[in-house]
Amino acid sequence: MAAAIGHDHRMRRARWVWLAGLVVAEAANALTPAEVFDKAKDSILVVMVFDENTELRALGSGVVLPSGRIATNCHVIEDGTYFRVGRSNQFVSANLYAANSEKDICLLTPNRSIGKSAIIRDTQTLRVGERVYAIGAPEGLELSLSEGLVSQLRGGLIQTSAPICWCRS
Repeated sequence: MAAAIGHDHRMRRARWVWLAGLVVAEAANALTPAEVFDKAKDSILVVMVFDENTELRALGSGVVLPSGRIATNCHVIEDGTYFRVGRSNQFVSANLYAANSEKDICLLTPNRSIGKSAIIRDTQTLRVGERVYAIGAPEGLELSLSEGLVSQLRGGLIQTSAPICWCRS
């Protein structure tokens, strides 16, 4: 059973990372998009969601936190019973550790270490208009990169113009 995430330290750290792998390029240390991607890619995982019959129900993105847990969106895993996280052919089982459906952030605990911990930036230093990059796995398409701006900061959440979905016409 997952614990609900309140305003404890786990939640504060988790909400500072956007779950598609948001990377903010600071002006003083401006990196090229390729450099940002190389720096962050090992922290982004695919989240596979299975039902009680082990049928694949959903695919999404996850970010490896300094704790080793994987942050993902609750709406990605909401219909799941079993979870696997990883990339390419290297996946491990994971269990739901905590959930905050109001903020749409869930934490998974992998059964063994996988990926590299993301570098987390305190949102107190973010500014509207900063360039951001989202790295994710929409529908399992690993390590997709998009670019945008911080559109607004809303109570600990970061709104951006960086597209983070795979849209079908």
